[in-house]
Formats: sequence, C-alpha cells, structure tokens
Amino acid sequence: MYEHKISMATLGGHGIGAKIALAAACYHYEHVTGYFGLDSSPMNQFYHDAFGDLRRCTHALKDFSTQRSYPAIVNLLKDKVTCPYWRSRFLSSLVKGDNGYEWNFNYDAVHRNLMKESPSNLTCWHSSVGLYPGRAMFAFPDYSQFVHLSTNTVPMYKVCPRLQGFNQDIFSIQGDDSPLSTTFSIQITGSTTPKLMPILLH
Repeated sequence: MYEHKISMATLGGHGIGAKIALAAACYHYEHVTGYFGLDSSPMNQFYHDAFGDLRRCTHALKDFSTQRSYPAIVNLLKDKVTCPYWRSRFLSSLVKGDNGYEWNFNYDAVHRNLMKESPSNLTCWHSSVGLYPGRAMFAFPDYSQFVHLSTNTVPMYKVCPRLQGFNQDIFSIQGDDSPLSTTFSIQITGSTTPKLMPILLH
C-alpha cells in the first residue's frame, strides 16, 4: 500500500492470507476500511491436525527445487508430500517462471513462520494482536478444516466486535464435501451483501 500510495483499503485473504490481512487490520486499522476472511478465523490453530499437516509438508519441501520440468516436479512431490490433498495444494501454487517453475508465494517466509514455536506464529492468534474495530466479514465452506463455528464464534467476536452474526457477517458457503476440493460454489444469502474491493493476500 505504501509503495503504491494507497492510503485506505479493504483487506481480504484466504487461509493464512486471511490471517495476515486481519493482523494488518488490527495493527493498522487507521488504513483499513473493511476486512474479509475466506476459510479462516482469528483463533489458535497450532494444535489442529490440518496445521500440523501443513507444517510437516512445508518443512519437507525446504530444499525442494522448482527449477525443473512440471512432470519432474510432480514425480518428486510424490516422495516429499504423500498426502494427495496437500500435494494438490502445493501443485496449484506453482507458476511458470523464466527458468522453470516457482511458488506463487514467499516460501522461505512461510516456512520460517510456520516453524516458530512462539505466539508470533501465523496460526497462533495471540492476545497481543489486539482487535479490529471496523467492519469485518467471515466466509467458509460447509466442509472446512480451519473454521468450526462451535469453537470459532467467541474468537471472531473478541477480535472483531462489530460482527453482526451468522448470515449477516458470518457466512457458510455451499462447497464440495471432498477434502481434496479447493473450490467453492458461493451461494451467499443474507440481509447484507456489502461490496468489497479487497487486496487479496494469497
């Protein structure tokens, strides 16, 4: 935002990107007009199975070179990441570069953060992050490894006190129940449908 001289913006993100966006909104709320989080919530996920899987897979790829052909990458990933779901997620994060393929995210930064045993870890939502006083919205699929209303509702309201409740600012999205699916069929209904122009953080 500083680089592009953007003084105010609505921040949005998916998964870890949504946690980064919400942290930015908490720390710099004077520059944030709204927040939208997809399949994420402000809670500690350090001990969740899904986080453990992501952490192990990310660490397994620490010395993995993407500067090779796509078929070669696919074959090597089978040895490094045995879970089909996580393997498909990493494969979908590859983009064609000048010298082969590369990740479409900052792998080194993500790996360093996920290996931290401290509250500053992206998945450990610590009280020091504070709260975001502006308008916020959360959306997640019916099948989600990261958001469960029974355990997430209190953290959502604690960090985002202006939430207006389920089907207003908290949405369940019709999605494929398959754990291998990474796409959703969005069918949102509710009394409010604000128009957001988010800066998406992947």
